[in-house]
Amino acid sequence: MPPSKKNAKKTAPLKPCDSQRLLIVDDDAAVRQTFQAIISGALPDLKIDIATDGTEAVEVFRAAHQGIVLMDIYLPVMNGLEAYNQIELQCSVSKWQMPRMVFCSGFFPSATLKGIVEANPEHCILHKPVRNELLIETIKERMA
Repeated sequence: MPPSKKNAKKTAPLKPCDSQRLLIVDDDAAVRQTFQAIISGALPDLKIDIATDGTEAVEVFRAAHQGIVLMDIYLPVMNGLEAYNQIELQCSVSKWQMPRMVFCSGFFPSATLKGIVEANPEHCILHKPVRNELLIETIKERMA
């Protein structure tokens, strides 16, 4: 006998991200300041949070649940991929929606990073130096 609809387990919807918040994660102060100036100039209503390493990124994300994370890959304390994994775990445990990740690096992306982006089209990789227009366009696409 098939299970009744009454007994069917319902999956609760995930808590949505704050699509009007962006987390910039980079250990280089000049890069953080430049990204913040470009983004806030083009998207003045977007709230921007800052982290300087992967561990801080995870902590700031837990507190504000930003909808978009602009993350450098090579970071001190905890690198960008490790921070991504911690954010993904936090989202899974807390039943939160995963933020849209914009990985940004001046280095060739690893196979692991490419796999993450290929598995989820909401994520992407930008190569430093990144053109201002491309940075803004990429963020706008992920704000929806």
